[in-house]
Amino acid sequence: MGMRWDALFADMAARVDADEAEGFRAEVAARERSERASVRLTDRLAASRGVTLTIHLNDDSWCAGTVADGADEWVLIEGDDGRQHVIPVRAIATVEGLAGAGVVRGRVERGLTLAHALRALARDRARVVAVTASGQTSGLVVAVAADHVDVAERGAAPVTVALAALVRVTAL
Repeated sequence: MGMRWDALFADMAARVDADEAEGFRAEVAARERSERASVRLTDRLAASRGVTLTIHLNDDSWCAGTVADGADEWVLIEGDDGRQHVIPVRAIATVEGLAGAGVVRGRVERGLTLAHALRALARDRARVVAVTASGQTSGLVVAVAADHVDVAERGAAPVTVALAALVRVTAL
């Protein structure tokens, strides 16, 4: 008679273990879905630092290179030719080669705006090509305001480009 009870208890214990294991697997899957739902494109771009990507932009152009830096509004790509491209995240249509997981970045790193990146180019007196969907202008970044940038060839009047219109700024 004792053997029968032992078998019954063993069967019940196995069922409880199986139910607990299934519950644990379901909880892990739910947490993974929840965490993935909170990952932003900028988080994945930050996790891809040092990775070579191909980025298709909203103006139907492509930019390929290694992720060098970035923030919530922009990513810096180092091209194979050594040129650096500041790409507004809102101008990105698709990305090939992106890391699967994101990274948590600090408030300061996340908060560097596109204007901050362009001010660095102005400070370095970098010659750039500012590309929009309607064309491009080249020269030095002579001024960066809250929502626009002035680019000018030496001795010429500046061309003002709305930051919202930028698809890419390439340092020459």
